[in-house]
Order: sequence, then C-alpha cells, then structure tokens
Amino acid sequence: MKNWIGSFFQTAVWIIFIFCIPVYALQIESVEINQVLGIQKDNHYNFVAGKDTVVRAFLSEEVVVDQTNSSAQVYRDNNLVATLSAKSYDKPTKTVDFLCRNRTDCGNWAAGTYQFNVKVNGVEKSEPAQGASSSYIFKERKKLRILAIPVKANYNGVITQLPNDKWKSMYAFTAKVYPVAEDQLIWETRGEFDASAEKYNLETDAGQSQLWQDLTNLMPLSCAKDPNGEGCYDLIVGFISDRPNTYPNGRLQGFTYGKPTNIVVATDEDAPATVAHEIAHVFGVGDTYNGGSLRCSVNPAPDGFTGRNWDNPESMTSCSQGRMALDQISATKIPKEVHPYEVGGRGELGDMACYMGSGGLLNQFWTSQETYDHLFEQLVPPVRSATHLKSALSTQRFIHFFGYIDEAGSTRIEPWESFSDTAEISDSTGTYTLSAIDASSAVLASRKLDPQFYILSTPPEPIKKIDWAPFEGAMRFPDNTSAFVITKNNELLASIPVSAHIPMINSVTPLVSTSITGNYTISWSASDADNDILTYSVEYNPNINHAESPWIVLTGDTDTQLWEENFSELPGGDHAKIRVTATDGILSATGESAEFTVPFKAPEIFINDPEWGDSYEEGDEVLLSAESADLQDDVIAADNLQWTSNLDGPIGTGPQIITDSLRMGEHTITLTATNSAGLNATGSITIKVGNITYDFIPNENGNSNDTLLSNHYKELNTDIKIPKQAVDADTFIMFEALAQPSTTTRPPGLATFGRFFSLNAQTASSDDQWNHVDSLNAPVTVTIDYAKDLPSSVNGDTLRIYRYNQSSGQWQDIEAENAVGTSTYDRSQTGKLTAIVSKFGEFAVVGDSRSTSSSSNCFINTSFF
Repeated sequence: MKNWIGSFFQTAVWIIFIFCIPVYALQIESVEINQVLGIQKDNHYNFVAGKDTVVRAFLSEEVVVDQTNSSAQVYRDNNLVATLSAKSYDKPTKTVDFLCRNRTDCGNWAAGTYQFNVKVNGVEKSEPAQGASSSYIFKERKKLRILAIPVKANYNGVITQLPNDKWKSMYAFTAKVYPVAEDQLIWETRGEFDASAEKYNLETDAGQSQLWQDLTNLMPLSCAKDPNGEGCYDLIVGFISDRPNTYPNGRLQGFTYGKPTNIVVATDEDAPATVAHEIAHVFGVGDTYNGGSLRCSVNPAPDGFTGRNWDNPESMTSCSQGRMALDQISATKIPKEVHPYEVGGRGELGDMACYMGSGGLLNQFWTSQETYDHLFEQLVPPVRSATHLKSALSTQRFIHFFGYIDEAGSTRIEPWESFSDTAEISDSTGTYTLSAIDASSAVLASRKLDPQFYILSTPPEPIKKIDWAPFEGAMRFPDNTSAFVITKNNELLASIPVSAHIPMINSVTPLVSTSITGNYTISWSASDADNDILTYSVEYNPNINHAESPWIVLTGDTDTQLWEENFSELPGGDHAKIRVTATDGILSATGESAEFTVPFKAPEIFINDPEWGDSYEEGDEVLLSAESADLQDDVIAADNLQWTSNLDGPIGTGPQIITDSLRMGEHTITLTATNSAGLNATGSITIKVGNITYDFIPNENGNSNDTLLSNHYKELNTDIKIPKQAVDADTFIMFEALAQPSTTTRPPGLATFGRFFSLNAQTASSDDQWNHVDSLNAPVTVTIDYAKDLPSSVNGDTLRIYRYNQSSGQWQDIEAENAVGTSTYDRSQTGKLTAIVSKFGEFAVVGDSRSTSSSSNCFINTSFF
C-alpha cells in the first residue's frame, strides 16, 4: 500500500482546486441630486440656480462611513466648485448625504451645467455617467415678491391683533418647497393695517370684501399693465389673528375675492403652508383636498375626491390619475419613494402630503411632483421682447379700472385713475368688454373683462359663488376718449363719462427738507373745476434717485386730505418723497412733496430651533439656520450674516451653515445680520456640545469585550459599561447629560446636585428596523465620579440613582427595579458611585441633605449646566 501511494504521488497528474470565497464589495448603486424631490415628475431634471442642494449616494449595503475616504466633488461648467464631506452618521447607513457647509462654499449653486464625482469609503461613481443623455442644468427662475401685512381685525366689534411676530418669517416654508432661489423670494413686510372699523367686520361678507379690496389697493397701479414690474407683488397676504364665522370659534382658515390678495389666519399651525398654497393658486395650481377647486390636468387630487372644475367652475369634477390621499389628511400623498427631502433641515422625509391639500400639520406638508414641475415652468424669468423695448420709446396714457359686476348686469364702479407709462397693452374683447369711445361712440380702445363669480377660498368653503365679481386691470386711454362703456355681448351695462378738467393738487407735505421718524401726518390740497368728488392714493419712495426704488402704496383709497403713517415701519432713505394722486373717478393728477430723510432701520433675525437637536457629541455636525428680514435690502447678503460662538469665536457666514468644530461646552451661538446701511441686529441660541456620547455595538460572533462609554461633559465624569452578554443584536446606545429632567415632576423628599442624565438604546431587528428598547439582555454598570462637584449641602454617602417611570409617572430608586438579591450600589471607591441599571430611561442622581433627613421635602438643585 505504501508503494502504491508513493507511485501515485510520483506519476499522478496534479489537479488543484481553487475555491473562491465571495468577498464583499461595496457599490454606489446610484447618485441623486436633490433640492426638494429626488425623483421628479417624468424623471425631469428641473434644478434651480441658487437653491440649496444635497448630493446623495445610495449604496449596495449598510456601511460605517469613513469620513477620510468619502467625498463629493461638485463641478460647474467643467470647473471644480467644491468638495463636500459626507454627513456624519452615528450608525451604519445605506445612504450617504453630502451637504454644503454654507451656500457660498458651493458657489451659491450658480446657473450652469453640473457634474458630480462621489466617493464613499473609496468607492467612486460619477453623475451623470459618461455618455449619459441626462444633464444637470441649474436654471434661474423668476423672483417672487410677497407683501405681508398684519391686520388689526374686527369680529363683531371685538378688536384683535396678532399675538406675536411669527408671521414675519412665514415665507420659510415656501422658500423650501418652491422652485425659487433662496434669495429670490422677497417677503416685504409693512406695519399694521387698521381694519378695526365696522366696515371691516369679518363676520360679514361685506366686511371680508372690504378688507380684501383695501389690501388689494396696496398694489401699485402700474402693476395692472406690467405684473413683473418693480414694486409689484405676486401675492398680498393679510394676516389676521382668528378664524372668522363665527369668532372666537370660527371655521374659515382664510378667504379671498380673487387675485392678488389672500387673508390668512396667522395663528393656524399650518399657516406657512397656507401661504405656499395661495401663491400656487396664482400660478394655476389647483387644490388637492376633497371639495376643493380641482385641476386634474396640472396637479391631480386623489381618486375619489370631488370638487369644482378649476377650468369650468360651474361643473363638478374628479380626478382619475391614480393618486392616493395621505392617511388622515385630505391631500395628495407624496410617497417616500420619490425621496422628498428638506435640505438644511430634517433631511430625508417619509410619506408626505401636498400643501395644496388641507387638514394636516405643517410638518406633514411638502410639494408633489406635479406641483413642483408646474411651478418650475411658470416661474421662467420674464424676457423683454423687441416689441416691448420699442414701445418704451413713447409714453402713453392708461386708465387703471376697478369695480364689481353681478350676473344681472348691474355694476359698482370704484374710483379709477389715469396714468402715463411706457408700455404696450393690446386691445381685446370678450363676453364682458370695457371700451373707450369718442363723442361719436366710435371705439378707440377696448379691454376684455373677466369677472369670476366662483372664487377660491380656504376650507371649509374651498370655492364659493359670489354675487358681485370684481374686475380690475389697465387699458389704453386715448386722448379723444369721452366715456368708457361696459358691455356684455354688446349690450350696454354702464357708461362712465370723462370729465372736462383734470383735478389740481399741491402742497404735499413735507414742504421742506426734513427728517421724519415715527408717526407723521401727510397733508395736501386739491380741487376740481368740475366739482367732482375726489379720492386719493398716497405713495412713498425712500430713494427717488435710484431707478429701481419702487413707490410704496401707503393707501389706495382715501377721501380725506390727510394720511397718518408710521415711518418707523417703512424703509429708510436719504432721498425720500411722498406722492399723492387725486382722481375724479377717471382723470388723475399727482403732486409730490419735498425731498426728506427717513432713518434707516436695522434688520430682524429669526433663528430657527436647531433641526438636529440642541445637544451634540464633540465632533458632531451642527446645523445652524435662520431667516432675516430688512426693510431696505429685502434680503441680507450671505457675507453679512455672521455666526459666532462665545467659546470659539467666528464659525461661519450665511443664512445656513454646518459646523463640526465646536469645542466641548455650552455655547451661546449668536447670529449678527448687517444691512447695506451698516446697521445690525443679533439673535442667539444655546446648544450643548459634548453632553452626548453614543456607540454602535455590532452583534458579531466571538465578541468577547465589554463596551465602555465615557462622558466628561462639565466634569460629569460618568462611565457606562455594557457587558458583552447584554447584546445579541446590533445595538445603538446613547448617554446624554441633561440640564433639567424633561418631566416637571421631581423626586420628592430628596436633594440633587444637578445630575440628570438619560440612557437609551435601540436594537436592530431581522428586517433592519431599529427599535427602542428599555433594557438589554443584562444590566449595565454606571459609575459617577462626584468627588469634584458634590455640594457641601449633600451627603455623598447617601447618593443613589432614581429612574423616571413613564407608566406610573413617578421617580423610583433603581434598586427597586433590579432583580432580588442584586447588589445595586457600590460605594467602595471614595468619591464614586457605581450602580447596576437594568432599565433605560431618564435618571436623577439624588441624595439626602446633610441638614435634613431623607423624609424631608428639601430639594436642592445646584445644576452645573
């Protein structure tokens, strides 16, 4: 046998089998560029220049991200603009996000063609891939201008005002969900509009209509012929304190009588979404709630919902494009599969509801694919045509008209104003037509009228039919015009004669150069040779030497020759003027004041609550964001928004920054905003860095080591030991030092020296879902070094740990929760307390006062935070 074996080894042909054991290889399956939605309608690539953007890498497997070997390079027009770091993660992740530290670092995401080279743990992928047909072209969109006005309101004689200034920053939601650059949403604020008079009673239709009309009159006349002109608004929003009909338990979330004005209840939790909702209506987006005004061809409502047909309000309609409603909300569902994302905020979102719906909380609303796509196309920047430029060579006279009409053909004519401008308005005719005629009734100019008897409103009256439909606009006013006539299908409804004489106006104050601040009464003199009743509009321009400084309408309809205005709520200027226009109903004349000065105003700051919390581990990324408002500049330049820390000094500039370099400690973070006049304002928040410690404990076979967490925030010096036998699944554990317990209930009859902390754990299930647990397979050990911090009033020998029991609502000594026979406390080391903890939650370190017994009601809190 031995010889046979030897012969075999000498003569046999060797066959070697190589067994290849598969080796794990990470892949980047896709790269996504996301400003609001990761997957757009019909896979469009509609990206907005100047809008915050996130680069996202979707991986084949969960990984612990190696920050040193992960990045995203951003190229614009083949030039490297920025190299972004991966967002930090406290546990393995299958998706890695890359965000700008601030907008400036990414070149403000300026217009151009972009390419992205992404690397995660050394694995790379480019987007778009070489040879791909898609391209990332960031395009400029038009500016949105909103006039926001607080209203002193009348509810059957009860006069109310807004309770706070939250309305001043209600544009933030719109800025996030609209296809508009961050600095192209202009939110102009004014002082309070006094609607306390009986004629504005919001419990009546007449009062609601009057408020709408007078707010609408704040739109400059020139906007009727050029809505994109300087000083024109896409929407005027009047904010009221409570819901009308019937106050104080009203039902209306707001109301309107048509463009361009909406009245919104500022105290509604979802009021910022209502603002976005109403602006979208201006651009032809329909409702998506049941009973609304549905426009299925633009943004479908859920199947089964019914409402008025947007394009034909006389009829009802329903959509059948397969859309669903989000649970418990009357709105089109935005599924998480299209990757809704809040850049510079919550990040990736779950299932959301379209803000064109109703019945949800603000944090449940986002934008749908269809709404975003439609608005992107509607917000194409206006282009001056050759015809428009040619028309600017000559000045024409126009008439701005306004009134109401009912279906029977009766009319109510409000005062009209004539004005001159360099513009072109084409003639048109329709069912209702306004015509300028001469003495022989020959038509000199005409304009189609489009009175809408069905108007959009807000729930529970999403659309309603009104008796008197408003009409408004501008048309040519030829020199030989003797009258204006309104016809319906060529049948005369009304005739408005043109007077023989133009009104006269003079002595507009101030008459000499002066400085105005606070309340000031503007006065003037006016007369009319035809003895017509005159009405007046009053405007203010802070800088008449600047061509782009608009005239601001202070009042559009007053019948007295006085107007009191609070100049402390108007933009400042060194070359300001007042302009008053007097009209006899058709013919108008203007008078101007002397130049005067108005002090420049400091900006306002609204720092957002930190989206990522107010407690961080040292080295964590901290997101800081704020909104600012300025009467002079509208938008504060990013370089003039400076963030500082009382511990670290300057930390960044811009409305939003991400920093990971804050040292351990309690930081007072201050934002200083400086406007073009050199005036500044500050706002501050407090965050804690280093009071959180966490660790990921993988469930690996052969894991023979205990896990130790240490936290030394403000010398808390606490160690947590998790024994190896406690873990049988991937586990994430977090320790957080607390300044105060989250509950207002305190441990009775005990003294504490400010030591509160929480201990929480999550474990991964078989389907990779993370679940909170209140215990592990074995207790953990907590050691607190109190030698340096124990107040002299507390007896260290009596220290013990209490846990707050959520079920009973009581604090309980952890000794009562441990197994019988377990030795809970170890005080063998001087200045240290070691305890066995079997359940997680919120804890307080307590003890007896040296001067009282444990049965007393003494509670001492010498908090070290």
